[in-house]
Amino acid sequence: MFGKAGKSNIGFVNLEEKKIDTVSATNNTVLRYKYDIGKQSYIGGIFTNKINNTVSNQVLGLDASYQTSEFLKNKNLILTASIAGSGESFKLSDNSLTYRIFSDYPNDLIDNYMSIATMQEGFNPELGYMQRTNYRSYSWYFRLTPRIFTKYGVRKMLFKPWGFTIYRTLSTGELESLWNETRPLGAVFKSGERFEVNFKQFFDRLDENFEITDDITIPGGKYWMYRNELQFETNNSRRLWIGLFYNWGDFYTGKIKTFESETGININKHFNINANYILNVVSLPEGDITTHELANYINYAFNTKLNITFFGQWNSLEDVLLFNFRLHWIPVVGSDIYLVYNTNYNEPVKQVELLKPETSAGILKLVWRFTF
Repeated sequence: MFGKAGKSNIGFVNLEEKKIDTVSATNNTVLRYKYDIGKQSYIGGIFTNKINNTVSNQVLGLDASYQTSEFLKNKNLILTASIAGSGESFKLSDNSLTYRIFSDYPNDLIDNYMSIATMQEGFNPELGYMQRTNYRSYSWYFRLTPRIFTKYGVRKMLFKPWGFTIYRTLSTGELESLWNETRPLGAVFKSGERFEVNFKQFFDRLDENFEITDDITIPGGKYWMYRNELQFETNNSRRLWIGLFYNWGDFYTGKIKTFESETGININKHFNINANYILNVVSLPEGDITTHELANYINYAFNTKLNITFFGQWNSLEDVLLFNFRLHWIPVVGSDIYLVYNTNYNEPVKQVELLKPETSAGILKLVWRFTF
């Protein structure tokens, strides 16, 4: 259930999972509440709860955001802070807090984003997702998009002096990873075409050996990597449009070249198709790797309330093929019905029998809006 009543925004989910083999029946609950302040700001909280006969995990979080489009008369400004803690059996665990503070100044000429975040080693959200733990991170993304050279068909230039995120291990303060992108040149044209030239820097500390494939392993260590990147894309609203991407440079102990292309065909206002291809060529002292990835999207809209989508993807490294079909119907504006069917083939593609997928799943989802 989710919705809005006055200045209160409420979201609630309760999911009961059936017992399967040795995994007991599990109850999952999420409650989210936000209270509007002024035109765009809010204060809110979240509570999650997962309980079965072996797990009793809870997370409680608070967040607030000040947002305005009237800073310095007509500029956008966002200031947001959040904090959360996890616990077991309704008691806060040790070393289990996380917080994040960020500011964003997203405007036409200048877009400036800065944040700091920390997650302690004991933070454990059973109903959430974590890419890493025990860290402190710093981010700063600064972009300039001046509207110059307009008489030459340029809508705006794209510059990024820097855009970095740094992770340090919280318990030791040691550098864990770093990502930075510098864009000395880029532009969006009035015709809708765009291009970018990017220089990227990476640092990654591997505390243990990293297995890329069954035969190739990167030894643990500290790695600085530098890459160059070119991007070009035509206007996606054209009957035929393309996007090209080329990235090359360091990859741990060796080198990598990545080429990506995307092509779209807008057949008419109802029907469009696009395909994506990615090629990675990796050269390492431990061995060479070449991977291919293909993805295809087919969309057909009967009208503004009914559409179907088909997605297929193949990856050569794992030799995995999957398909997704989705039907979306809007019986009444504000309400939705989804019918989704997924299939997955784990056998080598040459041996795949399309009518006999390794796994398949059908999902029916109804979202109905009540106003009162």
